[in-house]
Amino acid sequence: MPDTKERELPPWTEELKHRYLRGEALQFVLHGNVTDLVQSGGRFIRMSDFLSEVLLAPTKDVVIQYNVGTGIRFTKKRAEVLGLEDLLTLREADKILPALETLVHTVDKVAVIIDYAEMVAPAGDPNFFSSADRQSVVTLHRWSFSPEIERADSVIVLVTENLSELTRSSSRTLRRRSSRFRCPTNPPDARPSRPPCPS
Repeated sequence: MPDTKERELPPWTEELKHRYLRGEALQFVLHGNVTDLVQSGGRFIRMSDFLSEVLLAPTKDVVIQYNVGTGIRFTKKRAEVLGLEDLLTLREADKILPALETLVHTVDKVAVIIDYAEMVAPAGDPNFFSSADRQSVVTLHRWSFSPEIERADSVIVLVTENLSELTRSSSRTLRRRSSRFRCPTNPPDARPSRPPCPS
C-alpha cells in the first residue's frame, strides 16, 4: 500500500479530479506555475512527471508525455500500442497528433500530457497559421468533445505557462460551456519552495 505522504496531492489537483470524475471535462489546460517543481513523496519533481507518475498513472493503463522537442515518452504502458516504434521516432505535431488520436480511440484508459502546448497550437491570427498549426488546433478542439475518448475513460492535459500563448480559438473554447475543455487554476500555494542547495 502506498505511503500516505507519497499520495498527498496539491490542492489544485482536487478541482481537476472533480471536474473529470463528474464528466465535466476530458481535456484540461493547466497553466501558471507549470515550470516549478511539485513536492511529492518527500521529493521535488517536474510538473509533467508529477502529472504522469503521481496523478494519472494510478488510474490509467497508458500514460504518454509529448512535447515537440523530445517527442513521445511512455511513462506507463500496460496496454498494447500498435505502431509503437514509429510513434517513438516522431517529433512533429502534425504527425504525432493523428497517431495519438488513433491510440486514444483504440485503447482505453489513456492519459496524454502535452507539454509546451503553445508550441503545438500557438496563439496568433489563424489566417497566418501553417497547415500543420491548423491541423493541430482542429485536432485538439475535436478531442475536447470526443464521445469516444470520454467512453474510453481517457484524459488529455495541455500544459502551458501562459494561457495567452495558446491559440485564441482554444482559449475561447476553454470558456464555452458546450465544449469539454476546462481550465483548472494553479494557485500560488501550488508553487513549492525550492529545496535548499546542498552545501
